[in-house]
Amino acid sequence: MLLCLLVAAAACAATSCRRAVERSASKIRIEAVGRPVVLGPTAFELPLTVDNGSAHRLRLEAASLALRCGDARALELRLAGEVCIERRTRVEVVTRWRMRIADPLALYVVVERLRKGELSDLAVDYAVEGRGGPAAVNISRERVPLSEFLNTFGLTTDDVARFFRTER
Repeated sequence: MLLCLLVAAAACAATSCRRAVERSASKIRIEAVGRPVVLGPTAFELPLTVDNGSAHRLRLEAASLALRCGDARALELRLAGEVCIERRTRVEVVTRWRMRIADPLALYVVVERLRKGELSDLAVDYAVEGRGGPAAVNISRERVPLSEFLNTFGLTTDDVARFFRTER
């Protein structure tokens, strides 16, 4: 998910022409998200199938994401290693993440709301650092509504609610 944000930002930073940015962004996409593999109580791997049709090598150096319920940070995720995608390739990459439960009660509330599809008070903070070709990319935003964040990846709140209703 964060890799897609890096890619879009890299395309924006690499050129000033809006049409060229749109063309580059349309050539970079996450095609599939695999099933997470738990490595321990605080780590997991998430396989992603990424198609980089652009002319630039993409490198994700650091990424973090925090899930919020109201003002409380419930869960924090941090990329554990650098991810590189060569130009004009379609590849499956395995991303490693570290997880920290910041507030167990808030996390319980988040999971219950996700199961019920009540996502109005849920938000995401994220930060991404990397490179898209010659351009450095540093993006961060706070308190992005979860529905808006999901929309970045073509997902809806119904997709998330359905996932949490079926996973137990």
